[in-house]
Amino acid sequence: MDVLGADSFELLVVVIACTFPALLSLAAVGDVLRYLIPNTLCLGLALLAIPAMALSGADVTTILWHGVVGMLVLVVVSLLFFRGMIGGGDVKLLAAAAIWTGWPLIVPLLIYTACAGGLIAVALLLARRCTRNREFQQAWLGKLLNPSSGLPYGVAIAIAGWIVWFRLPIFSTAFPT
Repeated sequence: MDVLGADSFELLVVVIACTFPALLSLAAVGDVLRYLIPNTLCLGLALLAIPAMALSGADVTTILWHGVVGMLVLVVVSLLFFRGMIGGGDVKLLAAAAIWTGWPLIVPLLIYTACAGGLIAVALLLARRCTRNREFQQAWLGKLLNPSSGLPYGVAIAIAGWIVWFRLPIFSTAFPT
């Protein structure tokens, strides 16, 4: 902190804290527009969890346990991928988000993701039914509303991430009350 100065350090903490919702939002937009979540985005999200935890006072053991949680989510959710139930980008995005949450918030993250996914599925089913046999000028919208297209689950993961973000230690470090 002596090298940066107090103000620069506080700004760094805020920037690192905001990368979580920002990268989740980018993933959601990419998933809606292209049904694609870039590997680099997921990797960046996962790696940025380390300085976020360190800046919020986590010790090495805690950081390692968060990594274990991310790996467990990657393995378990990969089973859904292999069954064709979820996309590969969604698996990696959820695992990266799980590194940020660790044990304390993994259950809320998963519950909020499932709830948001269910709501998005219902909304898309209704929208697809209402827009059946229509042509769209924007290719992404046509694909999104195509009944044979999947669900951009990155949006559900991003919504859940935004909800739990307020409970992450880095949030209270960056934005003390």
